[in-house]
Amino acid sequence: MAEHAMGMILGFSRGLLTSARLQRTRRCWKDDLAAEFFDLAGATMLIVGCGNIGTHLALLGQAFGMRVIAVRRTLPAGPRLGVEWLPAADWRQALPVADVVVNLLPELPAR
Repeated sequence: MAEHAMGMILGFSRGLLTSARLQRTRRCWKDDLAAEFFDLAGATMLIVGCGNIGTHLALLGQAFGMRVIAVRRTLPAGPRLGVEWLPAADWRQALPVADVVVNLLPELPAR
């Protein structure tokens, strides 16, 4: 799942959906697509619900040079792996600085 999420992030950062659409319609991609590109190196990824999958995704993001902010109900007691951890109640404070937001919250039955 973490690899799939990273693949999606790579696709969005390179405008692959727009590129495919432009290719299908035989339009020039150069001007239409350039504005959609963004570099992952230096970008900030916010992972909401950072358990085992999120921790793996955080490491993948770091491999691309991303800053990673992770939100979790209970903060890890062990190594922080270079990840900035936030308690669940504070997740909104990271939204303004996030370039990519990944929601890994479990689906729970309605109360």
